[in-house]
Amino acid sequence: MKRTLASDIDGTLLINGEIATTTLDAIKLLKEAGHSFILCTGRDFANTKQVFEQYDLEIDGLVLCNGAFILDSHLGSYYEKNIKQSVAKEIYDAYDQKDGFYMAYVDGYSTYMDRYPDFIDQMALEVQKVSKEEMNEKSGEIKLISLIALGATVDEVEKIKNQLNNRYRNDIIAYRNQTFIDIVPKGCSKASGIAKLMDKLESSEEHIYVIGDSWNDLSMFESYPSSFTFNHAEEDLKSYVKYTVDSVEDCIRHLLEKN
Repeated sequence: MKRTLASDIDGTLLINGEIATTTLDAIKLLKEAGHSFILCTGRDFANTKQVFEQYDLEIDGLVLCNGAFILDSHLGSYYEKNIKQSVAKEIYDAYDQKDGFYMAYVDGYSTYMDRYPDFIDQMALEVQKVSKEEMNEKSGEIKLISLIALGATVDEVEKIKNQLNNRYRNDIIAYRNQTFIDIVPKGCSKASGIAKLMDKLESSEEHIYVIGDSWNDLSMFESYPSSFTFNHAEEDLKSYVKYTVDSVEDCIRHLLEKN
């Protein structure tokens, strides 16, 4: 039976900015065995393309912007949904000028910021630096807002996430990704993105394997029984998965050993 591995990127495939050779070898074995491989991420297309082109990954679909933008194996747009413009502008206005806070707009293909911290360059992320006026013009095309809270604790970021979900419960859902907050249209998640690709993947729900390292992966863990995270992940997160492993290749080994 054909199986599908849906993998997060940052902190899962990419560890300290690199994909290990052992992980790449395992992905190659997965594909040679006839199984599917998709990437599920909060990233936009440009920053995801960097990864699969650099490492020559053969992919069968992309769930981008935490499920708000989905591309098929030919990189054609398969699904997209924008955050309501008035909500995007209100969130931007509320946090953009607060000390220690930075805002990013993601339209699916690119990421835009009117100011950003130095570590963005260190992460080798492709970000379009634009004016505040251009950010305002972009507000009607946004699939994900990333709220960066420098220096904040996990508990502080969790509190902000909960406040956003309470205030805009009819329009968005916010996920904590370490000390970032990813905000997407209501109804969008990595799990919903996988479900939309299910027919193209030719895999039934019980043959979907998912792996991630943070809370924006929770929807995958809750929706698919073959769920994996890492032994070093947050303890609370580990309670939502069936398996904990040391690496992506351990997950792939488990998938390949199934009859």
